[in-house]
Amino acid sequence: DEEQPGTYADSSGNGNTMTAAGNLPAPAVVTGAQGNAVEIRRTEPGQQVTSLNVPAANSIMPASFTASYHFNTKANDNLKLSQIRFDGSGGLTWGFEILANRRMNFFVFDSDSANDVQSVAQLPFEAFDTSGGTADNLDNDPAWHHVAASYDHLTGKLTLWLDGVKSEKTVTGLIGAPRYGTAGINGALRSGTGLTIYDDLRIYASTLSDADVAFLRQNPGLPL
Repeated sequence: DEEQPGTYADSSGNGNTMTAAGNLPAPAVVTGAQGNAVEIRRTEPGQQVTSLNVPAANSIMPASFTASYHFNTKANDNLKLSQIRFDGSGGLTWGFEILANRRMNFFVFDSDSANDVQSVAQLPFEAFDTSGGTADNLDNDPAWHHVAASYDHLTGKLTLWLDGVKSEKTVTGLIGAPRYGTAGINGALRSGTGLTIYDDLRIYASTLSDADVAFLRQNPGLPL
């Protein structure tokens, strides 16, 4: 419920601020699933999307983790609808994207993009512009959706929950813990190809149970 977009608290409760990169459009505070949320978009079709730099100089991701957030997608185009992506200058990259089949994809990889898991459930809106053009496709889906995903570095298992429906896949070949990267060098939360509202983004230093994820889905804004 921050009044300024791009603020977050670390595990000690300390406040931090993310800044919009370059001349990209700044995020805005709008009504969320509960209280305030952050709206991220680009200004014109074909332009780069907003990127929020994370001021982190070290590997601050745990080896195993779970990410959870609520989102409301208002517009997109004929490219992959990248939801949230954390790029690192070293170590693993991870993130979410919506595919043409209206399913969510959760990926954790270094050089092998096959290390991902796709949701069984489908979203009710179209993720691509079927005309093949570059203009935004205004789907105006009024619903809020919840997604959570975990990476277990001991087993290589990826688990993805989309609106409460779970998918799992065991991947191989991943080495090391994910990281945000160094400040100003791909250390960013990137949101893309359209207008999306995000709320209650959380990153936990462990895998979560089905009951934990169900609680996060049903109780945005409440502590786990």
